[in-house]
Amino acid sequence: MAAAEIRQIVAERKREPRTIEGRDPLTAERLKEVLHYDPSTGVFYNRYTRHSLAKVGMQAGTIEKRARYSIIAIDGLNYSAHRLAWLYTHGKWPAGNIDHINGEPSDNRIENLRDCSQSDNAFNRHRGPITPSERRGVRFISNGWEASIKKNDRSINLGRFCTFEEAAAARQGAERCLFEAIPEVSPKPTLSLPSFNFVTKKPPKALLTAEALRAVVSYDPETGKFRRLPRSGLAGNVAGQEPYMAVLKDGHLRFKVHSASYLAHRLAWLYMTGEWPQGTIDHVNRDPQDNRWTNLRDVSRGENNRNRRRWTLKVA
Repeated sequence: MAAAEIRQIVAERKREPRTIEGRDPLTAERLKEVLHYDPSTGVFYNRYTRHSLAKVGMQAGTIEKRARYSIIAIDGLNYSAHRLAWLYTHGKWPAGNIDHINGEPSDNRIENLRDCSQSDNAFNRHRGPITPSERRGVRFISNGWEASIKKNDRSINLGRFCTFEEAAAARQGAERCLFEAIPEVSPKPTLSLPSFNFVTKKPPKALLTAEALRAVVSYDPETGKFRRLPRSGLAGNVAGQEPYMAVLKDGHLRFKVHSASYLAHRLAWLYMTGEWPQGTIDHVNRDPQDNRWTNLRDVSRGENNRNRRRWTLKVA
């Protein structure tokens, strides 16, 4: 048996769904019982707590150190996340190899995946250093330029040419004839919180707005104090009194609004500007309980740390 035939058999076995003796292969229905897949980000989330490292709502899977593929364990077997994404979306296992169009192994968005042959997958694989001619498959030889291409483990010589442009054109024409066209995909988005509540199967609660905050408390920018409003709905509500403030280990204050806890200095910023801060709220005088408006500023984490060091040096 030829080496090419052996490699083809091994590749086909790898594509077959993994099974345990006496157990049926993983189906799309079973996959959707265990995991939720977000096609816009390519991330899987646990629908329920399966064990201590796979709790409800947590991102599922681990990243291989060398290949950088995401691997997910289901019912005692490990699966590649990109193949699970195909099964989840199309209801069946891919017939061939799953190729990451943009070459990023961890980008498992469904638009970035395609079911193709081993040869097409290898052609789209991002390689190491480019050739001196800056065109894959084109190289300079003693009396001109030589173009070649590889298909199904066979190297095809496209001929010798007088100029680099002629060799590159021959290589490009061979690529169009032998391989599928590689579609364009949008840039990978920034990973955000999933828009899926895994316990109630409803969208999560909306982020607190300035209008909702102003309906339950008032804020005095000169003193930095919050006061309850009549019928605010806060626990133990007495109009005009301060809401119960919890003091954290670092000295910051926190209190509840609509059953959710928030840091008081961030609520002060929301109350005054109508928007959540873009960065970190820094206390100018480094007093974490001084939430006067003039003592707060929206800065980067680095600037916040620099202000902390300045005050440390003054004290010293």
